[in-house]
Amino acid sequence: MHLDRMSTSATYFDFVFDQQETLSRVCRFSESFEQGKLYQVRLLLSVDGEIRLESCEYAPDRWIGYLKLSTERTFSGDIFLQHQTSHRQMYEREYAEARAIGFDEVVFMNEKDEITEGASSNVFIRKSGRLYTPPLFCGV
Repeated sequence: MHLDRMSTSATYFDFVFDQQETLSRVCRFSESFEQGKLYQVRLLLSVDGEIRLESCEYAPDRWIGYLKLSTERTFSGDIFLQHQTSHRQMYEREYAEARAIGFDEVVFMNEKDEITEGASSNVFIRKSGRLYTPPLFCGV
């Protein structure tokens, strides 16, 4: 699903993208992982179709559940929020500031006061046994 989303974004931004070749590269890349360990992988695509893969061992922080509501607002019409891009400066800055003062995550709202997402996580609401997330048009 991530590669499908990347394909959609690549088409929108007119990036060269070969989904099958990318999947093959990711599979080959994962062969170097030590068995029994978890890894976090970052896949970067340049406009000319060049793929860069990065990884690190996944070591989740201890989650207490302390959330900070950011004073920075997102804009629901920001096209970059509807695509997974490297335009993350505000998210990274706000996350680092929140972590430095003891919070686990920082949550953002858009200009309409709608909760959209966390800097490093998604927002889910459980209602009547179903999970809901904010719709893309909110600027997620």
